[in-house]
Amino acid sequence: MKNQIECTWTDEYKSFTWEEKFVIDELPMNDLWDNFATRDRLALEKFHREKNVVKECTRHFMSFSPALPNTMQTILEPFKDKKFSYNFLKITGSYCIPMHYDSYGTFVKWHNISEEAASDIKRTIVMMAPWSSGQVMQFADSIVSHWDAGTTYTWAGKEWHGATNFGFEDLVVMQITWL
Repeated sequence: MKNQIECTWTDEYKSFTWEEKFVIDELPMNDLWDNFATRDRLALEKFHREKNVVKECTRHFMSFSPALPNTMQTILEPFKDKKFSYNFLKITGSYCIPMHYDSYGTFVKWHNISEEAASDIKRTIVMMAPWSSGQVMQFADSIVSHWDAGTTYTWAGKEWHGATNFGFEDLVVMQITWL
């Protein structure tokens, strides 16, 4: 589902602390959480290997629950009465996040979510900057581009999606996971 919120920020997210990640080998093998979300994530990594996804092509950056500047506080208002967590995802030019579904492992662990309740988990992403040439996302069978800063997309459960950036500007989204 597509929506729009008022953009009250500029590029404050650029000052966040970013960690380099890859879609494959993202889970630390010495700290696997024994839950259904981890099993799903490992199965998805196996699927990507079988499809010959090149790990290095999936490089992206995450900023986990950074302190939000005042200009971004209103983004979380609709979620204040829900269980939620947030982070930021950045895809630099020439990289992609291949088609996948979310296992919500961190959310499941932090909020002690049962496997039965997991199908009700939702994810909302907020586009932090306007679309730039070369940035494309796909949700199920819908391809999207040309978004504005503040455009949001929401889905539930294990909807397949992916993103690529074959442009020159960073593609940055805020991810809000909620139940």
